[in-house]
Amino acid sequence: MDTFEDILARYGMNFGVKKVPQWWHDGTNPTNPVFHQTPAVVAALRTDDNTFLATVGENYGLTPYDKSFEFCKKLIENGVQVIDGAVTRNGARAFLFFRGASSFEIAPGDRIENVFYIIASHDMSSEIEVKMAPRRTKTGQLMPTDIQRNKFKFRFRHSSQVQKHLDKAEATLAHAQADFEDFEESVRSLSLVKLTPHQAKTYYETIFGEYGKHKRTDNIIDEMMKKYQYGVDSQIPAFRGTMFGAYMAIVQWAEERKVKRPKRISERDARIESALIGDAAKKKLVALSTAYGMVEAFGGFNQ
Repeated sequence: MDTFEDILARYGMNFGVKKVPQWWHDGTNPTNPVFHQTPAVVAALRTDDNTFLATVGENYGLTPYDKSFEFCKKLIENGVQVIDGAVTRNGARAFLFFRGASSFEIAPGDRIENVFYIIASHDMSSEIEVKMAPRRTKTGQLMPTDIQRNKFKFRFRHSSQVQKHLDKAEATLAHAQADFEDFEESVRSLSLVKLTPHQAKTYYETIFGEYGKHKRTDNIIDEMMKKYQYGVDSQIPAFRGTMFGAYMAIVQWAEERKVKRPKRISERDARIESALIGDAAKKKLVALSTAYGMVEAFGGFNQ
């Protein structure tokens, strides 16, 4: 069984962080510049290779990942499996994926498992966030959800106290299990709601914009209708002609679309962040909340 240290090393999270002064010059004498120390801010660097991570306040506390994720040792000891991990922006952000014991089938052999991920970063190092993203094992598609019984983001601050590590681990497991149960109930209800083609198109217009006004919007909605009516999942009863199928067409589209890449970030990092905290994740969340809202507004359509 992998140790906590093995897991950090596998995903490139086993490095320290340090603060160093930043310097500047006004460019008036480029051949012999005079440098001045930048007041109030410093650079956060990796200790292993001096890679720049972020500019932070001089009093800002930096926390290496072996401390940020230390409470995860208790998750691992309790049998929660680490299934993936990644760092982006040269290590400024880190993501660890866990799989809980629960799962359900939306169709025979088509299982959805309880996956959640934990985010830490060196530009927000004192706060850690847990996000739910149930995964369809057949395709690997993630379904981020904001379903939360307490209706708040599940975050907590870094601590070195052992008891707080135990509390965080227990709270994370309870949070993940409760939210997954709510997600299963909601997904099963969406799979029972039948849509007419007109209702499906209305759903997509609610998310992407009114059809007939912009060519790009029309193309996206046409693509959604094609995936929904004739795509690879369209013959599965839970998907065929249902609200869940309409939603899953957007999940597929969000994972396939080209990612907008900010300056100074790699294509790989842009795709990871889009899927977990960026455009793709946000579009999936909007699609899921819109599906719930439309079913409630229309009394379940013709369920």
